[in-house]
Amino acid sequence: MGAVVTTGETAIGALVVAAAAIAQAVWTTLRTGKAAQQATLEHRLWQRRADTYVDLLAWAIRQRELAKIRPEERTTPERQERVPDPEELILLEARVSAFASKAVDVKVDEISRPWNLLRVAWGDLEILAQPGTDVAAMRQSFDLGIGQPEARMVEYASGVEAWCTELISLVRGEMARGAAVG
Repeated sequence: MGAVVTTGETAIGALVVAAAAIAQAVWTTLRTGKAAQQATLEHRLWQRRADTYVDLLAWAIRQRELAKIRPEERTTPERQERVPDPEELILLEARVSAFASKAVDVKVDEISRPWNLLRVAWGDLEILAQPGTDVAAMRQSFDLGIGQPEARMVEYASGVEAWCTELISLVRGEMARGAAVG
């Protein structure tokens, strides 16, 4: 003869099934909550990265335009205020380091050298334009050392422009990928 299942055993079985269902529901809810929280954090991070990238694009476009300014144009009052501010770059670099990708961070770190070389060329041209400067002696020293400031200015300005163009392209690509993900 077969075994008879008592009412108590049926109740215990139903209780075990109910407990398992409740445990599964709690587990699913916790997993879903964590996934939603993670998605929210990722969205906030992408928003900060996107804001940083927009500021970086504006800065790079402005730097590209500044590199085109001839030294004699820089002395006009409307141009003097647009000369690159090192403090502005430091703050932007900090935001880039915090929120941008490694590739963008590395690219931003590359700008110091071309800009410094361009500033030196501009400074040499300004020295040549000062009254009382022995232009012939200065030109001779430039020929023996680093080259004439006009040629250096053109070379370094094109270097700054090329860097800006590369950065803009890199950031646009990352923003497009981020928009596809976000």
